[in-house]
Amino acid sequence: MISAISRLYQIKPGSTGSKNTAVSFSAARYMTALAAAEKRGSVFAVKRSLAREAQKIKNSGGDSAQAKRALQKIKYVMRKADEKISHLGNEERKKAELKRAEDTGKKEEAKRLKKNVRVQKYLRKTNEHGNIVRTALEEKEEIKKSGIPEYGPEAGAPAVAEIPAGTETPAAVATGASIDILA
Repeated sequence: MISAISRLYQIKPGSTGSKNTAVSFSAARYMTALAAAEKRGSVFAVKRSLAREAQKIKNSGGDSAQAKRALQKIKYVMRKADEKISHLGNEERKKAELKRAEDTGKKEEAKRLKKNVRVQKYLRKTNEHGNIVRTALEEKEEIKKSGIPEYGPEAGAPAVAEIPAGTETPAAVATGASIDILA
């Protein structure tokens, strides 16, 4: 399914590479993949994927302004990947230091290091989530500026069907109340 964000810069299949070809790149998608990567090897895989995407955009022959903007986004995500590699390395070193402290019996130092590792990881994850949200909002603004219609009833998407009057429904559905299920 093509989302509104991915439709902003889209390479059309079978295109001849003329100057009117649109360029496709969603930084939010790669930021999400980057946030999901928990090992340095996974981050390197995301970086390789970004490099391939950059090469594809350079070879597409698309609109130079769109290609330049897409390459800027790729460089931004690459910098974030480098930051994550650095942070993961620091976390690994702190965990090794924690293990050494536990092995030697230094309980107070081990407790302090354990809290430090946990806080560092929390801050890294929070920062990554903020990067995803910020990138997605920027792409949404670009879509609004470009005039690509978003999904909705006015864009031709099917509207929510009304429930016929004679149909039996649970009270929550009939009244429009929301039900939260905690699992």
